[in-house]
Amino acid sequence: MGEVALSWLAEAQQETGIKVCIEVARAEHVALAHRYGIHSFWIGARTTSDPFAVQEVAEALGKADGPFFVKNPISPDIELWMGAIERLAAHTSQEVMAVHRGFFPTRKIAYRNAPEWELPLQLRSRYGHRLRILCDPSHIAGKREWVAEIAQQAMNFAFDGLMIEVHPSPENALSDARQQLTLAAFFQLLDTLLPPPQMTEVLDADLEHFRRKIDSIDVQVLDLLGERLAVVRDIGVWKAERGIQAFHQERWRELLKHHLRYGLQLGLDTHFVRRLCELVHTESLRLQGLCCEVKTSICVSENQDSSHREREKHGGESTHD
Repeated sequence: MGEVALSWLAEAQQETGIKVCIEVARAEHVALAHRYGIHSFWIGARTTSDPFAVQEVAEALGKADGPFFVKNPISPDIELWMGAIERLAAHTSQEVMAVHRGFFPTRKIAYRNAPEWELPLQLRSRYGHRLRILCDPSHIAGKREWVAEIAQQAMNFAFDGLMIEVHPSPENALSDARQQLTLAAFFQLLDTLLPPPQMTEVLDADLEHFRRKIDSIDVQVLDLLGERLAVVRDIGVWKAERGIQAFHQERWRELLKHHLRYGLQLGLDTHFVRRLCELVHTESLRLQGLCCEVKTSICVSENQDSSHREREKHGGESTHD
């Protein structure tokens, strides 16, 4: 709708006393919003994906602006998401919140965007409760019939809130009509939504027992990874001495196929097992590559020493003659 809609939002803000929030992508959007007394903004997925655009918006913010919401980037890149959050936070004393709206799917899925729940959970692990994280089930779902189940899943993961698209007449909406709820459906969702689990500071004896057990298992996992990478270094040296490249495609395919099948037998999520295998395999290739670099450096050094001795030998003979 453009600028004309800002006057409507300003009127609604004035009448209700409730702050309105709009999406901005450039400094000129912020300046235009200021003219209508609008000071709360969110950064969309495409803007989050562009650090230069985020920086431009951040530098245009005023002291009265806030709070702010940063949607995840289109691709599942947590560093890009964190970068956008921190760029805004560096230019304001007001609260900056993250919004999980899903990621561009790399395979065919039922939803509009892939939830990739592990990304916002990683964000929680890194920031703790210093950063509030909201979920946008409307954009993840793409269809209104799936909004409720995604919203509940977000609550089960203890998200701090929801951003849901509501329209009095979704069929007449100018954009994203398929994913918007009617007012009646929205209120029904609020009535049926189960709240997130409560955070408690009191440690139960059973919980403490489970945590110690997990800590012990984590140490064992790290010990095994250390042993595995030690063997990888030995393999890297062996291959480097024989001029054999680190990556063996058929071996990798066989390992991955076996690990995915074995993971299923253990009840592990296939996507998780694949990502874990890829991380370990990438580190193995990196270590073997370093072994090859060391071998190459040694060979170059030996050749240089040999050439130097040869020159000295011929130089001495020439002087003698």
